[in-house]
Amino acid sequence: MHQSPKEKWAAERDETNKWLIPSEGIPIFIEDDYPRALAEAKAKHVPIFVDAWASWCHSCVSLKNFVFKDPRIAGETSHFVWLAIDAENPKNGDFRTRCCRRCG
Repeated sequence: MHQSPKEKWAAERDETNKWLIPSEGIPIFIEDDYPRALAEAKAKHVPIFVDAWASWCHSCVSLKNFVFKDPRIAGETSHFVWLAIDAENPKNGDFRTRCCRRCG
């Protein structure tokens, strides 16, 4: 079967990055909702993994773009409730004060 260059590129990209599909085990984060994450963690009897991040934080961006997409993480997704807290969002001030030593 003959593929156009665009179709070939898309197929190669999909094959190379097939582990990036959420159903394949990438953590699904609860965004800025600690009470919901806590309730889910209690119901599932698992700990909460908290990613307290900021848009200007290089390490935070690297975690989001590379580490959390690593296929080795896939085996861990069911062992945690995944919570992302925007450290710059004023709505999360109480969480930062109580839980974050560096950003609070």
